[in-house]
Amino acid sequence: LLSMFVTVHREELRPNPVFSLNSYMETNNHWLETTCLKALHEIVIICCSNFQSIPFLIEDLLQLLVCCITQGLGHETLALWGVKCLHTLITVAADRFTNEHWTLVCKELQY
Repeated sequence: LLSMFVTVHREELRPNPVFSLNSYMETNNHWLETTCLKALHEIVIICCSNFQSIPFLIEDLLQLLVCCITQGLGHETLALWGVKCLHTLITVAADRFTNEHWTLVCKELQY
Protein backbone atom coordinates (compact mmCIF):
# COMPACT_ATOMS: atom_id res chain seq x y z
CA LEU A 1 0.00 0.00 0.00
CA LEU A 2 2.71 2.46 0.88
CA SER A 3 4.29 2.12 -2.56
CA MET A 4 1.64 4.46 -3.95
CA PHE A 5 3.58 7.21 -2.20
CA VAL A 6 6.70 6.48 -4.24
CA THR A 7 6.87 10.16 -5.11
CA VAL A 8 7.84 10.84 -1.51
CA HIS A 9 11.33 9.44 -1.20
CA ARG A 10 14.21 9.19 1.20
CA GLU A 11 17.58 10.78 0.63
CA GLU A 12 20.33 9.20 2.71
CA LEU A 13 22.21 12.42 3.42
CA ARG A 14 22.58 12.15 7.18
CA PRO A 15 22.69 9.41 9.80
CA ASN A 16 18.93 9.82 10.17
CA PRO A 17 16.96 9.53 6.93
CA VAL A 18 15.97 12.86 5.43
CA PHE A 19 12.91 13.01 3.25
CA SER A 20 11.91 15.37 0.49
CA LEU A 21 9.41 15.65 -2.32
CA ASN A 22 10.73 14.92 -5.76
CA SER A 23 9.96 17.04 -8.79
CA TYR A 24 6.90 14.94 -9.65
CA MET A 25 4.98 16.01 -6.58
CA GLU A 26 6.19 19.57 -6.83
CA THR A 27 4.63 19.88 -10.27
CA ASN A 28 1.54 17.75 -9.68
CA ASN A 29 -0.40 19.48 -6.95
CA HIS A 30 -3.57 18.09 -8.49
CA TRP A 31 -2.50 14.55 -7.52
CA LEU A 32 -1.61 15.81 -4.07
CA GLU A 33 -4.97 17.46 -3.50
CA THR A 34 -7.21 14.82 -5.08
CA THR A 35 -5.53 11.51 -4.31
CA CYS A 36 -2.57 11.70 -1.97
CA LEU A 37 -4.24 13.35 1.01
CA LYS A 38 -7.30 11.10 0.94
CA ALA A 39 -5.18 7.98 0.42
CA LEU A 40 -2.87 8.96 3.27
CA HIS A 41 -5.82 9.30 5.64
CA GLU A 42 -7.37 6.02 4.48
CA ILE A 43 -4.09 4.14 4.95
CA VAL A 44 -3.90 5.39 8.54
CA ILE A 45 -7.50 4.28 9.15
CA ILE A 46 -6.81 0.85 7.62
CA CYS A 47 -3.65 0.44 9.70
CA CYS A 48 -5.53 1.40 12.86
CA SER A 49 -8.41 -0.95 12.06
CA ASN A 50 -6.10 -3.87 11.28
CA PHE A 51 -3.29 -3.09 13.66
CA GLN A 52 -3.22 -6.58 15.17
CA SER A 53 -2.48 -8.06 11.72
CA ILE A 54 -0.03 -5.46 10.43
CA PRO A 55 1.95 -3.97 13.32
CA PHE A 56 5.12 -4.36 11.23
CA LEU A 57 3.94 -1.52 8.97
CA ILE A 58 4.03 1.06 11.75
CA GLU A 59 7.64 2.06 11.06
CA ASP A 60 6.99 2.66 7.36
CA LEU A 61 3.80 4.54 8.12
CA LEU A 62 5.52 6.74 10.70
CA GLN A 63 8.32 7.53 8.26
CA LEU A 64 5.78 8.47 5.60
CA LEU A 65 3.86 10.73 8.00
CA VAL A 66 7.01 12.45 9.24
CA CYS A 67 8.06 12.89 5.62
CA CYS A 68 4.79 14.68 4.91
CA ILE A 69 5.04 16.80 8.04
CA THR A 70 8.59 17.96 7.36
CA GLN A 71 8.08 19.16 3.80
CA GLY A 72 9.13 22.74 3.24
CA LEU A 73 7.34 25.88 2.18
CA GLY A 74 4.75 25.39 -0.50
CA HIS A 75 3.59 22.09 0.97
CA GLU A 76 1.73 23.30 4.03
CA THR A 77 -1.37 21.29 3.12
CA LEU A 78 0.64 18.09 2.99
CA ALA A 79 2.27 18.93 6.33
CA LEU A 80 -1.11 19.64 7.92
CA TRP A 81 -2.53 16.34 6.69
CA GLY A 82 0.57 14.56 7.94
CA VAL A 83 -0.02 16.01 11.41
CA LYS A 84 -3.72 15.11 11.31
CA CYS A 85 -2.95 11.55 10.25
CA LEU A 86 -0.24 11.16 12.89
CA HIS A 87 -2.69 12.41 15.51
CA THR A 88 -5.28 9.90 14.28
CA LEU A 89 -2.78 7.05 14.35
CA ILE A 90 -1.65 7.82 17.87
CA THR A 91 -5.08 8.46 19.35
CA VAL A 92 -6.76 5.46 17.72
CA ALA A 93 -4.00 2.85 18.00
CA ALA A 94 -2.14 4.00 21.12
CA ASP A 95 -3.65 1.35 23.35
CA ARG A 96 -2.27 -1.34 21.02
CA PHE A 97 1.25 0.10 20.78
CA THR A 98 4.04 -1.91 22.34
CA ASN A 99 7.11 -0.32 23.89
CA GLU A 100 8.85 -0.89 20.55
CA HIS A 101 6.12 1.04 18.73
CA TRP A 102 6.43 3.96 21.16
CA THR A 103 10.18 3.92 20.66
CA LEU A 104 9.62 4.17 16.89
CA VAL A 105 7.19 7.07 17.37
CA CYS A 106 9.69 8.94 19.52
CA LYS A 107 12.56 8.18 17.12
CA GLU A 108 10.62 9.48 14.12
CA LEU A 109 9.47 12.60 15.93
CA GLN A 110 13.02 13.50 16.90
CA TYR A 111 13.70 14.57 13.36
